[in-house]
Amino acid sequence: YRYVKIAIKLAENRNARDCMGDVLAVGGQVMGYVEPLPSINDVMIRGHEYSLKTGNISSASMSLAGSMVCEYWSGKQLSVVKSTMDDTLRRMSAQCVVPLLMQFLPFYRSALAMIGKVDDVPMVFGSRADVETEEERKMTETNLHLLKSTHFNKMYVGFMFRRYDEVKQLADAHDAIAALPFSAILISHCFHMFYWGLISFWVARKTGDVIWYDRGKEAVQKMRSYANFSSWNFLNKSLLLQAEQYFYLKEFESAKRCYDDAISFAKDYRFVHEEALACELAGYFLVERGERTSSLPYFLRAQR
Repeated sequence: YRYVKIAIKLAENRNARDCMGDVLAVGGQVMGYVEPLPSINDVMIRGHEYSLKTGNISSASMSLAGSMVCEYWSGKQLSVVKSTMDDTLRRMSAQCVVPLLMQFLPFYRSALAMIGKVDDVPMVFGSRADVETEEERKMTETNLHLLKSTHFNKMYVGFMFRRYDEVKQLADAHDAIAALPFSAILISHCFHMFYWGLISFWVARKTGDVIWYDRGKEAVQKMRSYANFSSWNFLNKSLLLQAEQYFYLKEFESAKRCYDDAISFAKDYRFVHEEALACELAGYFLVERGERTSSLPYFLRAQR
């Protein structure tokens, strides 16, 4: 993070406009582990503007994709996010930025799934953007980033809609896919870890297999370390993972406290989607405890 800040300052001091777009596009990913996510969106937009001025289409597209990631995971209104994503896809398609476009499509489909039935989607290379093509499936055999992105987003959507059998099947393959080499630091990786932890504790409770608990515990440790650098971005996530961990361990009072704290901090930091998620998971926790009446306010709050 310090090196990124130094690189930005050097580029500014030397008026190095030709490289500023690249510095912001790549450096913004690292900054997302420290600075509030909404401010990183501003960094990505600046990077996009610099890259356009210098004709660096690849870097401009990278910044746009980074901006979309920040918008979505910071909890911005989904209709606004979709509109911006549609525009981004059209630009990438027109500029033939094929690898990045393909890597962006699984994420775009996750956003569509959260919205519900959507008829208005852009065309990408002659196909609707909401339909996975045979070309994409073939690309996952050689493009490790696309494989990871596709796998995570399918698992994420399955988790959000509580499709356990589907999630379990995808989760069984996760370790092998997650272990594949990938050199870049991306802000999306921390969100992957967050949901992987939630999924692991869910599977652990369903199966009773301690290996899934160990995977969830590793995610707790990771998220705690992230929260040490940015409580804004990661404290509520760390608390929600801890709540799920306590749920598995049958430490119910600690679990209830962590659910409530996760909800509170998600609200304070304006992660409205994660506030809703924490409410929903707290509701399921109470239902499984036999406290159906107590669960109702949580489920109602999740739907607001």
